[in-house]
Formats: sequence, C-alpha cells, structure tokens
Amino acid sequence: MPGRILGQAVKDYGIYIVDDTTGDSWVLESEGGPNGYVIDEFNSLYGYSIGTFAAPPGAPFLSDMEAVYGALKVVTNNGPTNIGGGGTPRAPLAPAIGN
Repeated sequence: MPGRILGQAVKDYGIYIVDDTTGDSWVLESEGGPNGYVIDEFNSLYGYSIGTFAAPPGAPFLSDMEAVYGALKVVTNNGPTNIGGGGTPRAPLAPAIGN
C-alpha cells in the first residue's frame, strides 16, 4: 500500500532524482514538519523505514517502488516558465514558499 501511495504522488506531482547512493540502490528523503517527521510516521504505520534495505525482503513496497523507478522519465525542458516540462499539471502546483 505505501508504495502505491508514493507512486500516485510521483505521478501527480513528480519527483526529483539527485546525487546518487554510490551503488545499485535508492533512498527516499523526507521532511519534518509541525507534526513530526514523515520517516517516523511511515515507520509507525508500516513497521519499517523508507529505503531499499529497510523493508522486509519480499515486501510489496519494494516491488511497487521498483515499478515507480522503472517508469520514471527524464524531463529536459523544465524551467521557471515551463515548470515540470510544461503541459497540464495532474494536480495543482504547491504554493510559493514565502522566504
């Protein structure tokens, strides 16, 4: 279930791949907010941490995330006037950060 939830969010909002893990693996970064850290909430809900080696072997989360990563496409025309490469967004853009 969590892999499908993340997959839908990636489909609706996109994802940025940055840096690398120096190996054949992936890592998801998450943020903390007023209600705590996403990684702690995930662990509380599903019983394991986000990450390649954190989920139990054979967990549906791993196969879901492999499908998500396998379906990713590179966007080469992203820019200030062409956010996310243009086209009609599947979901509204996040509000501007007020800093």
